[in-house]
Amino acid sequence: MSSIHSAEKDLILDPEDVVGVLAEQAPGIIDKIHNRVRFWREKVGAVMDPHLELSAKAAPVFIANMANRYGYTRNISPEKLDSIGLYLAYHRGEHPVDMRNRFEKVIEAFSEEFTVVRSTRVTNSIGGHDLRQREAGIRTDGVGLNEYASAEETVQILIEVGMDPEDEQEKSYLDAVSRDIRGTTFNPMKTDESRRLGALAPDLIPEILEKYLAADTAKAATAELQPVLRKLDEDLRSGARDDQPTLLVLRSVLQKYLAGENGKKAMEEIEDMLLVADCDVGSVAEGLEKFVLSGMDLWREITEKQGKTLNDVPAQVTLGFLTNGQKGFFGMHRFQTEKMAAVFAAGKAKVAAQLPVLVERITAEFSANMSSEDVMKRFLELAIEIESAS
Repeated sequence: MSSIHSAEKDLILDPEDVVGVLAEQAPGIIDKIHNRVRFWREKVGAVMDPHLELSAKAAPVFIANMANRYGYTRNISPEKLDSIGLYLAYHRGEHPVDMRNRFEKVIEAFSEEFTVVRSTRVTNSIGGHDLRQREAGIRTDGVGLNEYASAEETVQILIEVGMDPEDEQEKSYLDAVSRDIRGTTFNPMKTDESRRLGALAPDLIPEILEKYLAADTAKAATAELQPVLRKLDEDLRSGARDDQPTLLVLRSVLQKYLAGENGKKAMEEIEDMLLVADCDVGSVAEGLEKFVLSGMDLWREITEKQGKTLNDVPAQVTLGFLTNGQKGFFGMHRFQTEKMAAVFAAGKAKVAAQLPVLVERITAEFSANMSSEDVMKRFLELAIEIESAS
């Protein structure tokens, strides 16, 4: 295990402690988890699938630890602040819950393709992907230290609730969850050309090829895949792209090598890893208000991590983040999977049409006597107004 940041709270694993944290920070979430378990129990029949049972045990542990370390709700009360480690406006307990909601919409649209094993693997990856948020830096392989540490703790939790790392199939499951989480490492900086722009996940596909293919075949597939991956990154940086989902572009190469049962398993793991990355940035397609709230949360978190309050930041700087920053983030978004695009592309198109209007209006209304809080408040008001009028 990696060393934990000195100020980070230790994992909560005791069931009574988990329930206690959830009762304080996220009341009602247990009922939502039970409702989802009931959905899957009906889907697979009377017999309780072991992966579903373990996932049901792990879900509250993930949420409790996120809530205990970083808070759960956006508008957290002062008394709840006293009992958590470090309140984070963006990376708090509701973030993975929002991601799961996005994934469930994909499941509903493609229910026949998602077995319980696949679905729980994705939901467990989502549940644990942000468990650690104080590990600054990037490893030499491009994986963020937060993501690497979160992957380790997610595996630890899954073993704690009953997964057997000595069992070949369960070890494969745990390895896939770890890779899914490492793949959510996100590079938002076009100036950083040392690693892929956006999610790292596509660069981890060779790991899956090595897992399922003979060594020489995996090597040949990776060699053919690399120039396609480089072209995708170059197109994303330049803006000269056709917006086809990443996996659709890669399929022509992958299908040449992924035949038979092993090929099917490899393709499923590739798609699921990319889906986790898709769900992580899915706010671009859930309406203008949600996209704006997500950006505002992120800006609050950035300023908090710098030891500042929002009004310590010049209003012009906040305006720049909310306008140019959010336009830049939206502009470099690309769906990783066809499934995510099928469900969310229409929503993204609406936001794409509304965002320039919002940016133009807030820029026109900005005045020198506004504070950063004033800018944030007006930005949200305008977003709601524009979305309601559409």
